[in-house]
Amino acid sequence: MMIPNNYYIGRRISNNLMLTVNELNREIEQRSLLKHPFYKAWTEGRLTTSHLKGYSKEYFQLVKSIPQFVQNIYNNKAIDDTRQEYYHSNYLDSIKQIQQEENDHVSMWINFAVELGIDKKELLEYRGTDDVNQAIRNLNKLSCSSIIHAASMMYSLEKEIPKISTTKLEGLEKYYAINNLNAINYFKIHQKIDIEHTKVWHDILTDHNINNPRIKGTRNEIINSAILSLESQNLILDSVCENYIYN
Repeated sequence: MMIPNNYYIGRRISNNLMLTVNELNREIEQRSLLKHPFYKAWTEGRLTTSHLKGYSKEYFQLVKSIPQFVQNIYNNKAIDDTRQEYYHSNYLDSIKQIQQEENDHVSMWINFAVELGIDKKELLEYRGTDDVNQAIRNLNKLSCSSIIHAASMMYSLEKEIPKISTTKLEGLEKYYAINNLNAINYFKIHQKIDIEHTKVWHDILTDHNINNPRIKGTRNEIINSAILSLESQNLILDSVCENYIYN
């Protein structure tokens, strides 16, 4: 039985996409948030409650924006007609579920901030520093761009969160005696749920029915979107340090 040529072509394309995602993973490791001075201070117990309060206000700007990022991806029509039906039938239900779950996470973060002593009204009315807002704009722009840009951005955003959440939980209990479920549920949920979310973005990035690395610029789109996503995440932590620790 002869195997059609398009089978081999599909395999080669998929292998090339996997190589690109492996490169993306190296970028995530190189720019890991766990290497940032803020998270290093967290794991070593060098942050004060005041530092954590400031962090909870700034990071909330990202937490409350993520549902909109995913909604933007869900609404994205920037894919040609020949691939749109395939994309819709294979991924839209999963993306919608992610969006609903991210909506649920907003109240969990509010509970964490309130546990630290932040007034809920103050948190909801706070608008973030200029750098934090720039980071959110960067991520939002990627979420409104092509499916490739958006999936790469979200993959880079969620890939390390399970590991980061575990580190945060250990620090909160060891150094700050914060361990009641209402306060830490955001981090406990993210130890597992972002593994599932990341798989969806990974599957989109490596699906040759959506992405074709033979098209000029596909690899660069994936990598450059990931880099901007990672730089923006680090910018949020830079702003926390500059405004609440170093000032």
